[in-house]
Amino acid sequence: MRTLTAVSVAHPGAFVKSMFSSSQILKSYYMLLFQIPFLPERMLSKPGGFGEKMLRGAGMDRTMIETFRREIVADGALRGGLGYYRSMFLAPPGELSRQVHVPTTYVWSDGDAALVRRGAELTPAVRLGAVRAGGLARRDALAA
Repeated sequence: MRTLTAVSVAHPGAFVKSMFSSSQILKSYYMLLFQIPFLPERMLSKPGGFGEKMLRGAGMDRTMIETFRREIVADGALRGGLGYYRSMFLAPPGELSRQVHVPTTYVWSDGDAALVRRGAELTPAVRLGAVRAGGLARRDALAA
């Protein structure tokens, strides 16, 4: 890999640190919910249910939710997406501090519904490659 672009996701080590030094743990309750077998698949697949309420709470409008249902649920990609969250709890502790050694573009918005500023601020500190802020990122929070 020659470069990395990370969009609205903190480095795993920064994310864990932010859980204990900010309100990140309150915004990440859904990650624990996603650990329960079959429940998240049912919840997120059912139109009008609790899963849809969660998506609306994260900022998705009706059109976005319809796109989610068509491109994620109907196409069979939901299980793989949930697998990302399920695998986070299985990673060996050393993986959390593993550094990235390639130039990285890091994009984050202070309007992000799931990642608080602390995780974004800690991300450049736990990796080595040059960081470049872009897109919706606040450059003052992401400068290396």
